Amino acid sequence: MKLLYRAGGAAVVFAGLGAVYLHFSGGRVTDPAQSSATIFQIPAGELEALKQVGKTGDCAAAYRLAHHFSFALNQRDDAIYWLRIAARCPNADAKAELVYMLLGPSDKGEIAQEIDQLVLELEKTSPGQAQEVKKEVALRRAGKP
Repeated sequence: MKLLYRAGGAAVVFAGLGAVYLHFSGGRVTDPAQSSATIFQIPAGELEALKQVGKTGDCAAAYRLAHHFSFALNQRDDAIYWLRIAARCPNADAKAELVYMLLGPSDKGEIAQEIDQLVLELEKTSPGQAQEVKKEVALRRAGKP
């Protein structure tokens, strides 16, 4: 299992065939695993309204939409679009998640500059998280998974 996302008392982990959502407390899982598609799915009737709010720069809406497109629908490009909006806000998690989504074989030129800028912004608001992200960036750029 590989940790994809962790915040507060919840985590999304990759478990072989897909991502699962776990609640934990004191290092122990407290609820049965649930599919991330179920957890992050936004009902169709709410989706368009949330998109309109997100396009105005609303951090929470953009971040929620990023998770919907990433975890519920596995639509990477749409998730990156919404994470870029969410990352303009002080949300360190949005910045870190955007870095992780941008890392890859095409992490060159403008994408590499965007990653480096996000890491610099993280250093200002969340130095510990920035260190974790910097380590991952260095590993990926060295060709290690």
